[in-house]
Parts: sequence; structure tokens; C-alpha cells
Amino acid sequence: RHMLLVGTLPLNTWLAKCPITERIYLADQFLNDSASLCAETLHLPFSENSIDAIVVPFSLEWLPKIDTVVQELT
Repeated sequence: RHMLLVGTLPLNTWLAKCPITERIYLADQFLNDSASLCAETLHLPFSENSIDAIVVPFSLEWLPKIDTVVQELT
């Protein structure tokens, strides 16, 4: 099981009880050590049905083309 976290906020306390331990931290650029993957949100490098959960805290309002990003995430 895999979880995709969009943005680079520290979420360890929010996700402390989450049973999904494989986490991919996505950012559009490497700003610090918290991102494990750098990719465009409009073209995610994952095969269909390979991510079990997506967390997008405080990120959607900063993304260009929000409708397209949400479609790509789902």
C-alpha cells in the first residue's frame, strides 16, 4: 500500500496512526529534504491504481489548473 503526499509540509504527527507506511512526498521542485519525488502535478509518474491514498494539505490553492490536477490525482 502506498500513500502520495502532495507538498512538503511535515505531516508525521497527522499521519501517526495511519496504517500506510510507504509514503511518497511529492513536490514540484526540491526545496528541502522532505520531498522524495520531484514531478509536475499534471503528469504524475505512477501507473493507474498504484497509489492507495492521496493527501493534499494546503496545496490545491497554489496549483495551476486545479481541475486538471484533481483529475490527474484521481
